[in-house]
Amino acid sequence: MGALLRGRLAAVGRTRRAGLALTDDDADRYVAEQVTAAELVGADPAEVPASVAELAAYFERVRPQLAVTPAARDAYRLVVLPPMKTWVRYLTPAQPAWGGLASLAVALLPVWARRMYSLPGLGLTDAAATPALRAFRQGLLLLPQRAQRSPIVWAGYERVGAQRLSA
Repeated sequence: MGALLRGRLAAVGRTRRAGLALTDDDADRYVAEQVTAAELVGADPAEVPASVAELAAYFERVRPQLAVTPAARDAYRLVVLPPMKTWVRYLTPAQPAWGGLASLAVALLPVWARRMYSLPGLGLTDAAATPALRAFRQGLLLLPQRAQRSPIVWAGYERVGAQRLSA
């Protein structure tokens, strides 16, 4: 349950840092909606935080118990150094683009998480990460709408739209 909750709290913070107007009520509603997701993966809904304040309190309680496991290090390596075919790595912009995105992801981690992983974090890391994230978002918004989401997401939108039209 911890990974699911960490992702939800981080998503609220990243959304705001990226420059989206997210009210406190919107953030609480988002976290409350995640109770269903937690239940689907086997968590007891009564034990899952249902507001941003409850989620923050949960992390204050469990943070001393968190540790970097070998599986977590492997996942970190996979994000930072993804397997790429040699021709993709050297003949396309994929490697530098991914490197920049992975660096931004690491910079967006809370200071305590970067320290836990023994990752570098200069005094300006947090200050630089926010404008970098906003610039990344603005760049993505310049893409054509069809390119802003994966085909899987678009297929989901189409399914939901078709269901609404037939209802």
